[in-house]
Amino acid sequence: MKKEELLEKENWTELHRDFAKKVGDIYHFLPSIEITNQQRWEQYGIYFSEAKEWIEQGFTPEDIEWGKRIDLWFNLEFTPEDAKSWIDLFFIFSIIERQEIPFLSSYAYEKIYFQNGQNRSSDEISPEKFSNPKDAEQKYFSWKKEKTSQKWLDFVYPERMRKNAKILDLSWLKLKDSLQLSGFSQLTELNLSFNSLISLELSALQLSLEKLDLRWNKFLTGSLAAFAKMKKLWWLNISGTNFAADLKYLPGSLKKFYCFGTKPEGKLKEYLQKEEKVGNNHLFLLNRWRENWKKVESSSSMEEKLFCQEIVEKTQFIPKD
Repeated sequence: MKKEELLEKENWTELHRDFAKKVGDIYHFLPSIEITNQQRWEQYGIYFSEAKEWIEQGFTPEDIEWGKRIDLWFNLEFTPEDAKSWIDLFFIFSIIERQEIPFLSSYAYEKIYFQNGQNRSSDEISPEKFSNPKDAEQKYFSWKKEKTSQKWLDFVYPERMRKNAKILDLSWLKLKDSLQLSGFSQLTELNLSFNSLISLELSALQLSLEKLDLRWNKFLTGSLAAFAKMKKLWWLNISGTNFAADLKYLPGSLKKFYCFGTKPEGKLKEYLQKEEKVGNNHLFLLNRWRENWKKVESSSSMEEKLFCQEIVEKTQFIPKD
């Protein structure tokens, strides 16, 4: 079959008209190039035949990152049928944060079934086998509270599932202490915002990561050198964190940088691109800053360096279009 014939047959709007609807990307609160729901699904690696299965189970195109959180179910290798069963099961008993339900279900599978050698996709495994779903929910949250964030992630998101994940949203999950994200070799987007992390190990993502959201982890400290080798990183938000102001380590690929309420903000305030300010998110003109920084680095004497540094840090700079 020719490519044109295949595309003609794969009419996403016949599955659901909202696939043609324009939406923002994973960072909904910030200005971005709009894409369609269909394009966002494809960015996750969910294509027409798989999308058809999710829609047939009552999911909608906007459930990819909101509502029923198809993105999390898909990354955790749940079928649409199983995802629907788990959602129906746990919503009956209590209202919990929706993004926790896929992880709760992953915990239940790993804890009860996988240790016995059964495969997650086995027809014999069903949420209906839980005689007391409320008890399973309570056990999960009690277990999570006792574990470090690393142990939580390693259990609900085992290594065998990580290599195919392209986009990962772990925001608003009350993650604390330290976190190491190994095994996510194809990850292009990572959202860890609104947690309580202290430190991160992201070296495993250096070759793939393009977007990184770390905002409002107020205890998160470290050097911007952690991002220096991320050659594909073009979007970074560290607002509300405690990173050092060593801006020289930011990769040259970085185009959009948000750092409200941080030490780097103090050094970049003259380079604010005011027309892209949304709420407390500020976009800075990094290329203008880099130009001035190169002048500092190329100065031949210490006296000249100090003089140029003073210009970079104190001159009021009004950005132009």
